[in-house]
Amino acid sequence: ALTWCALPARGQYDFPVDSCACHIHYEIWVQLQYQLSQVLTASFPEQLFQGGSAAQHFIMRQDCSDPRKKKNINEWTLGPATSDCAPGHMSHYILCAQASLLQGDVEAARLHFEFANYIFPLAMPC
Repeated sequence: ALTWCALPARGQYDFPVDSCACHIHYEIWVQLQYQLSQVLTASFPEQLFQGGSAAQHFIMRQDCSDPRKKKNINEWTLGPATSDCAPGHMSHYILCAQASLLQGDVEAARLHFEFANYIFPLAMPC
């Protein structure tokens, strides 16, 4: 006798991307959080323009690209916005804006702040 057994179909729910998880580059994000907590103090504004200060050294060693050299703005906005680490990308853009200001490049600073503002609503709940 032919017996046919119907099994219920099962599927896996694909959770939406958690923009606060920061799993992909977890170690980098944890280090950045700690470094930011050490540098972004009440004296940060004064230290930023004080030659040789820890804040200035930290800001100037960030790996920042020139935002004007990207042809596709989506690389700067949608990619980070859909990643699993919106606060990490936003923090990086803010640091790059500060570095641009130190170098006297107000236009690059404005663009970095613009990118950070784009990601801000996604990072806010984090």
